[in-house]
Amino acid sequence: MPHTFTLLRWPLAAVVAVSSGLALADHEGGYGGPEYARVTHVEPLVRQVRVTTPQRECWDEPVRHVEHHNDHTTGRTILGGIIGAAIGNQIGRGRGNDAATIAGGLAGAAIGANSARRDRYSEEYVSYEERCRTVYSEHIEERIDGYEVTYRYGGRSYTTLTDEHPGKRIPVDVRVRPVSHY
Repeated sequence: MPHTFTLLRWPLAAVVAVSSGLALADHEGGYGGPEYARVTHVEPLVRQVRVTTPQRECWDEPVRHVEHHNDHTTGRTILGGIIGAAIGNQIGRGRGNDAATIAGGLAGAAIGANSARRDRYSEEYVSYEERCRTVYSEHIEERIDGYEVTYRYGGRSYTTLTDEHPGKRIPVDVRVRPVSHY
C-alpha cells in the first residue's frame, strides 16, 4: 500500500497548489472574468454608398432585305440570238448572207437580253435581329459601419464604438489599482 499513496500524493499536491494560487490571485485583485454593463442606447453609424449595377438590355430590331431576281437572262439572250440569226439568214443573199446571219444573231441576242432585264423583279422581306447593349443603373444604399453604444456601469454613463450591435449588455474590463499619494 505505500506505493499507492505515492501515486495519489502528486495529483493532490497539484490541485492544492492551483486552487491556492487562484484564491490568492482573486484576493489580490486578479481578473475573475468579465463584468457586464447595461446598454442604455445604441445608434448605428450609417454611411450612404452609391452603387452602380450593369444591366443588359436587348431588343429585336427589324432589318430590311432586298433580293433581285432575273431568272431568264441567259436563256432569252440565246433564244434572241437564234431567232435574230434565222431572220438575218432569210434577208441576206450570197456572200452577204453570212454577214446578215451574224448581224441578225447579235441583234436578236441584244433584244433578248434587254427583254430579260425588263422582266427583272425584286423581293423585299423583313427579318429581326437581336441587338443588345449594357446600361448602368445607380442607386444609393445605406451601410452600417458600426455602432455608438451608451452604457451605464457603477452609476456613470459611458460611450464607446463597436463593430457589432451589443444587445442589452456589454462586457467591460474593470481593473482596480491602488491610488498613489505622492
